[in-house]
Amino acid sequence: TRFGQFELGMKFAQQLNVPIIVSELTLPVPSWSPQQKHGISTRHGTLNTFTSEYAAKEWGYDPGTVYVIRQGVDVDIFKANSAVQKKLHCLTVCNDFVNRDYCCGYSSWERVTGGLQRKVYGNTPGLSEPAKDTDDLVRIYNEATVYVHTGAVSPSPSAVWEAMACGLPVVAFDVCGLSEIIETGRTGFICKDELEMRTRIMELLNNPATAKKMGYDARIAVKEKMSVTKFVNNWQKVFDVAKDV
Repeated sequence: TRFGQFELGMKFAQQLNVPIIVSELTLPVPSWSPQQKHGISTRHGTLNTFTSEYAAKEWGYDPGTVYVIRQGVDVDIFKANSAVQKKLHCLTVCNDFVNRDYCCGYSSWERVTGGLQRKVYGNTPGLSEPAKDTDDLVRIYNEATVYVHTGAVSPSPSAVWEAMACGLPVVAFDVCGLSEIIETGRTGFICKDELEMRTRIMELLNNPATAKKMGYDARIAVKEKMSVTKFVNNWQKVFDVAKDV
């Protein structure tokens, strides 16, 4: 990241006379002053990569001048399983949900899903337990009808992409470039506020056939944009360019 390893990495790059690739996986910290944000965002690599167009813009870069390499999802592991019986509940997966309210939106989740059939998994003492292993997590995704994401900060929330790969439509707020993957009305819903989010969740819970169709399209979207093969190929392109710099 630009505010963790950059200076040491740049020193090695200069000593060895090699290019440096900055792979930025974070977003600027909201509490930074404009001066802090500018100072850190100008720590340019020879080549710069981001996980979304949104993240590139937040750091002050034109997406057309950098490489957008979206997170890779193993769609051979995270996949729909017709042998798992569907249940009419919405699902959220998040660790330390309560203490990370500021970024994961626990309070919002309580208001949005209160009174609805819901399940939450993750290591949050007093609220939820994590899945036992990856197979159990895939089962948990497959049991649900809709995935709910109330987070507001993460530039690439893994659980959202895993849920989509398992055939779940996602209902989320319009934050952090999620609309680059989630297409409203096709693979889920991008919502402007809590009332709309609750309404959309209820629509899907009341219409499981619609949720299933949208979940099918959600998996296709992840396979097309975020498969491990695409992830590897995109990185190979960056390395090929770097060799000629």
